[in-house]
Amino acid sequence: MQFVIKQRMLAIRDSFFITDVSGNRVLEVKGSLVKIPKRFAIKDVNGNDLLIVRHKLWHFFAHYDVETPEGDVIAKVNAKFSLIKPKFNIQTVEFGNLSIDGSLFSYSYRLLAEDGTVVAQTNKKVLAIRDAYVLDVQDPKTALLSVALAIVFDECNHGKKRNSFWS
Repeated sequence: MQFVIKQRMLAIRDSFFITDVSGNRVLEVKGSLVKIPKRFAIKDVNGNDLLIVRHKLWHFFAHYDVETPEGDVIAKVNAKFSLIKPKFNIQTVEFGNLSIDGSLFSYSYRLLAEDGTVVAQTNKKVLAIRDAYVLDVQDPKTALLSVALAIVFDECNHGKKRNSFWS
């Protein structure tokens, strides 16, 4: 199952369109405009919230919770100290601990289960004017969580640059 994640151009707040490979819109992600802490709502095509990604404040490294619309936490993502490449501790309720392999800076990484099997992987789309990348999900059961994690990784590694006046 493949998704194409594209950042909306000229948006005041972080906003992403998620399509299937045929170009049909399947999800939309809307970031909070002025809400602190930062929040992303993953919505279906009818505008219904499916998952909420919430940045947790007061941590030295980035912490995010992925929640259901009812407020149940289904995953916790904690950035870890690393000199060479970003590292995350990812704990999920349904799928256990996950890890990242690859380069988050270039949008090319694999999301791995505890046993080493690939849950999802991304590759940056070449010749894209805006941030765009393909998310290839191996198991449809992990699709929505994989999208949420892709948004977290994008925000951790590219959000400050994207939201900066000077970059």
